[in-house]
Amino acid sequence: MSDMEKRHEIWKKEDDYIRKVNEEADATDNVDALRLRHSPLSDRTPEERKNFFGRRPASDDDKRKLSAEQTETGEHGDRR
Repeated sequence: MSDMEKRHEIWKKEDDYIRKVNEEADATDNVDALRLRHSPLSDRTPEERKNFFGRRPASDDDKRKLSAEQTETGEHGDRR
């Protein structure tokens, strides 16, 4: 599958979801019902979307630090 075909498949799934949500909104009398539309990210993978907003994959060093912090503070940040 070419990159263009992959992107079209992602876009099509997003389009189907957008249409479904908008049809449900249009079927109500609620003017504030959620309505969606496409964005420049409509053909991006979830990982590409995360990276677009500045999120980077955690390095092994980051994972070790996080694990050590969780051990020290507990799951919800409570000091042990």
